[in-house]
Amino acid sequence: MDINKLSRTMSESQLRGWRQRRAGEGRIVFSVVTAVFTLIAVSLLFLQAQPAFPAPTPQAGEQGGGQYHGMHRRGQDELGYLSKALNLTAQQKKQIKPLLENQRKEMMSLRQDTSLSRQDRMSKFMAIRKQTMDKIRPLLTSDQQAKLQQMEQRREERMQQFRQRQEGSGNPATTPQSQ
Repeated sequence: MDINKLSRTMSESQLRGWRQRRAGEGRIVFSVVTAVFTLIAVSLLFLQAQPAFPAPTPQAGEQGGGQYHGMHRRGQDELGYLSKALNLTAQQKKQIKPLLENQRKEMMSLRQDTSLSRQDRMSKFMAIRKQTMDKIRPLLTSDQQAKLQQMEQRREERMQQFRQRQEGSGNPATTPQSQ
């Protein structure tokens, strides 16, 4: 509305009241816009803080760590895991530690080798792991060997389930070959 027309038809006090109401409406709009942007900013911060894919929790009856055993225990110590799961003695830990360190070095080197196909790398990873376990087994008692055999059997079952899920999703490129 044109202010000149208003000033001719309204008294000074009416004009002042109109200006104050208009100014108040502007403040309300500004407050609403500010509140909306604040809400959006807080929502974005909250979403950023949430992991996109939360880590799976162990299922009942499984050892801590669930499906992540061996070298797949990102950031966790495999010797610590085996020590806890098999109740290793200090002497066994001392003998097993260099074997696991060597396995880790070989796998890291293999991971960096881009000349191999994914399936070839997976086959070599499995061979390295098998060689390491074959060296560890004689260092264990018969009870520990039986427990390790059960752990490896569960690991193999989980790997088979993973392969089946990969095949079912139509993504055969990520399916490692079975030995």
